[in-house]
Amino acid sequence: MDDTNENIPVKNQTPKPPPIFIQAQLNFNNFCIKIKELTDSTGFDCKSSTNKLRLQTYSADSYRTVINYLKENNVSFHSYQSKELKAFRAVIRNLHPTTDLSFIKKELLDSGFTTRNIMPVFHKLTKTPLPIFFIDLEPGPTNADIFKITSLCYTIVKIELAHPKRDIPQCHRYHTPVLLHIRAQPLMKPNRPTITPRFTNWNKFRGILSKKTILNIKLKSPSNIDSAINKLTNDIQVAAKDSSTLRPSNNPSSNLTPELRKLLADKRRARSIWQRTRYPDDKSRYNMLSNKLKSLLKIHKNDSYKNYLQNLSLKNGSLWRKTKSILRLKEITPP
Repeated sequence: MDDTNENIPVKNQTPKPPPIFIQAQLNFNNFCIKIKELTDSTGFDCKSSTNKLRLQTYSADSYRTVINYLKENNVSFHSYQSKELKAFRAVIRNLHPTTDLSFIKKELLDSGFTTRNIMPVFHKLTKTPLPIFFIDLEPGPTNADIFKITSLCYTIVKIELAHPKRDIPQCHRYHTPVLLHIRAQPLMKPNRPTITPRFTNWNKFRGILSKKTILNIKLKSPSNIDSAINKLTNDIQVAAKDSSTLRPSNNPSSNLTPELRKLLADKRRARSIWQRTRYPDDKSRYNMLSNKLKSLLKIHKNDSYKNYLQNLSLKNGSLWRKTKSILRLKEITPP
């Protein structure tokens, strides 16, 4: 078994050069004789069509020799870029946008890197220049050493490999989408600290503070200064509290009990899950929570209205205002 495996030839994994497409009219016999002289022992292949000839070489040296021959004789042709001739692309960050490209090229050449092209980068929307440059280096075995450079053109820079495009692959017909559910709450921005979370009448605040402020006090010792500061702070807090009114709540769910608020959140979450998945089980759970919430809200509304009627009084005029609103004739607007 071992002798048999040793006699199996190992396939060469070297990629072949790209094909060459020739559009010019030529004598095929003379052409093949010339190409045979230019290529090495790996040989070549040809494939003819109605308007062009496809020439395939099998080594990088043969490919370059044929390309140079066609250029020298002004033969009309086209080909793709060989992987061995493909430029090495990198990104220079933190370099000022107005830096001269020839200055960058000279600095890189002094470091041992030959540049093929240098391109500044602009913002996608505003088209303003960014401190980023794309560089294409000529193929070489030491191109990866460019990432070790930390200073260029009197600037501290960062050189990294160009990132590929981050396009999301499209989901074709026979692909199954994957839904990812993240059970996490977003970070809420804390409220700005205030003296009192209310509406303040600043004219009333100014009048109260003016009456409480005493200017003829002693400020000769540190204890006198501390006591004056404490009195002024206390006067400001009292004036703000006395001149402020409660802020009405715009959230209709703030009057609900904690149990109803939790049930409302569960119902909304179940609806969101069913809208994404469309599973019958999720639909059933959403309907169950919705019906339960409707019945409890109806009971809560009846209890709240009953409590409101029981608290009506003649002393504060609430009973009179409610009676007036009920007995008032409402005008019907004709269509």
